Amino acid sequence: RISYLQDEENGRIYFGGLNGVTSFQPRDFYEGDDEKEANLVIMNLQVYKQKEDSIFNYSGRVRRGETLDILPGDFITELSISLLSYEQQEKVLYAYRLNDLDKDWTYQASGVIQLGKLPFGDFTLALKGQEASGHWSSKQLSINISVIKPFYLRDWFIASCGLFAMLALV
Repeated sequence: RISYLQDEENGRIYFGGLNGVTSFQPRDFYEGDDEKEANLVIMNLQVYKQKEDSIFNYSGRVRRGETLDILPGDFITELSISLLSYEQQEKVLYAYRLNDLDKDWTYQASGVIQLGKLPFGDFTLALKGQEASGHWSSKQLSINISVIKPFYLRDWFIASCGLFAMLALV
């Protein structure tokens, strides 16, 4: 039979056993936990490539900080992120924003983000997570995305067409 006692005054717990008494202070196990912050990580990033009619995984590239180059017709089908907090996962909240495109953050309970097709240009996708305690991760993740213009919208093509039209008129 196990005997135990919790001191009502200071919360210390005592367990009696065959070799004597063992005691501990429960708050010692939690002391400093507020300083530990859950990491936000990229789990998966998939891009649909129209040319190949296939989905490719670019998780490794973005984890290394490489810019994600997207061609015309390609789009991000799924970006999975996870806040490595194991307490009350149902209360974890995620937020993302495309800098230079979105003014406000988009908040959601799911760590799966589907961006779809993006306009042409260079963007930074900022990501953050909130623990169940309400504490936002201080270290945000960012993914640099470059959506390349199709050739017919590039300056050199437009200038060439204008030059060709002028030559045709002369």
